[in-house]
Amino acid sequence: MRYPLYVIFNEDWSVNRYENGVSFTATTGRNFTDATKHPVATLLEHYVKPITQTPKPSSEWQDVASQPDVLIEGEGAAQTAKLTWPTATISLDQAKAKLRAKVKQCKFARMDAGIEFSIGETTYLVQTDADSRSLIDSTFALAVNGYLPDGRGWRMGDNSYPTLTQQQLIDMALAVGAMVGDCYDVQSELETAIDALADVEACKAFDCSSAFPSAPEQTISQ
Repeated sequence: MRYPLYVIFNEDWSVNRYENGVSFTATTGRNFTDATKHPVATLLEHYVKPITQTPKPSSEWQDVASQPDVLIEGEGAAQTAKLTWPTATISLDQAKAKLRAKVKQCKFARMDAGIEFSIGETTYLVQTDADSRSLIDSTFALAVNGYLPDGRGWRMGDNSYPTLTQQQLIDMALAVGAMVGDCYDVQSELETAIDALADVEACKAFDCSSAFPSAPEQTISQ
C-alpha cells in the first residue's frame, strides 16, 4: 500500500496536494521525475516538502486506521509534515477475544513442544506436534488391544530410533495424553480468569505464556 511521500504547497505555503509517488509536477511548473535524487533545498525552492514516514503502530490493543493522515505543523517554509496513524482503543470484549486467541496459541505451542519419556536409564524427547499426536493415538489403539506384541521402533526428537515394547508404547501415549489434558485444563482456567478481567489495562497485563506445563529443555532435531 502506498502512502503520501511529498506535500506539494502553493506559493503562499498553503497545501495544494499530497503525492504518493516520486514523480510529479510542482506548482511552479517544475517537473520532478525522481524527487529522491534532489536535495531538500531544491524541493523547497519549488514548494515541495518530503513527508516523514512513521511506522504503523501495533494493532494488538488498539484499532489502527488502514490509511494514515498527514500532520503538518509550523508556518510557511518552516512547516514540517509527517504521517500520523489514527487509532482507537478496542473494547473490553475485543481485548478478551484477543487474549482467548493468545491462550489458544500458547496451548498449541506447548502441545507441540514434546515431552520427556524415560526408557530404562535413557530419557528421550517424544515429538508431540499434531501429526505425531495422531500417530501416537493410532499406535496406542493397536498396543492397548494387543496388536503390537513385539513392540515397534519409534522415531524420537533427536532422530534416535529405539524399539519400544507394547507396554512402553502404551505408557508413552498415556504420558502424551496427560500433557495434552493438562494443556486443555489450563486453557479453561485461563479463560475463566479472562472473563473476570475488569478493563483493557488488565487484559494488557495478563500473561498466559507461563501458565502451561513446562516444555522440555531438549530441542527437536530438524
